[in-house]
Amino acid sequence: MDRTDTGVAAGAGARVDSQPQAGSGLQVALRPASRADFPQVCALYDRVIAQVAGTAEDPLWDRSVHPNDEGLLGAIAQQALFVAETAGGPGGVPSGADAPAGGDAAGVPDGVAAPGAAALVGAVVLDHQFAQGYDRAPWQVSAAAVGADRIGVIHLLACDPAAQGRGLGRALLAAVVCHARAQGWKALRLDVLPNLATARHLYETAGFACLGTFRLTYPDPRVKNFALYELVL
Repeated sequence: MDRTDTGVAAGAGARVDSQPQAGSGLQVALRPASRADFPQVCALYDRVIAQVAGTAEDPLWDRSVHPNDEGLLGAIAQQALFVAETAGGPGGVPSGADAPAGGDAAGVPDGVAAPGAAALVGAVVLDHQFAQGYDRAPWQVSAAAVGADRIGVIHLLACDPAAQGRGLGRALLAAVVCHARAQGWKALRLDVLPNLATARHLYETAGFACLGTFRLTYPDPRVKNFALYELVL
C-alpha cells in the first residue's frame, strides 16, 4: 500500500545515481538494502509516520501492519527493498542542531549519518507484486504482452523528513526510474490514496499517468480506494 531518464545502466545489485535536480544540486544513489540497514530503515519509516500522522498527507501506514518488520525483512531478503543515500553535511542530510531531536551520544540523530558520511535519506520497495484490484485499471502496457516480470511496482516510497525541501522526492523517484530502465522493465506502476495531493503531484510531474481510482484489497481495512498510476518506460 502506498499511499527523466538519467541514462545510467546498472545491474540489479548495483548502485544507481540520479541526476541532480535543477537548482538543488541534490543527487541520490539507490542501492539494494542489506540486513545491516534494517535498523536505519525502520527508524526512517518511524520518522515519516510520526511526521505525517493525522495530516492531509497521511498514507495511513501502521508499523504493526504495513510496513511491519516482517515485511521489511522479507523485502530485504528478496532484494526488493532499496535505500537512497546522499552525502551528509552541505547538500545532504542536516545534522546536529538542524536535525530532529533524539540523537545518540555523538549528537547525531539515530539513523542519520554524520557530516561527510553517506546518509540514508530514503527507501522504497520495488517488485512485481500488486494488490487484488489492479486488473481493473486500463493499463497502457499489457503485462500479458511484455511479461509480468517486466512490470515494476513501487511500494512504500519514503523520504526522510530531515532531508525534505530540496527535491529529495524527485531525486529518489528519478533513481527508481533509472533502475527500472536498467532492468529492462517496460512500465512502473503504483497506488496512492486519492487525498495525498503532494505525492500525486510528485508522480504526475515525473510523467506518471493517473488511470483512475479503484478499489483494492489490502490488509488494513481502513483503506479501500486508491488512485492507480503508470509510467511507460
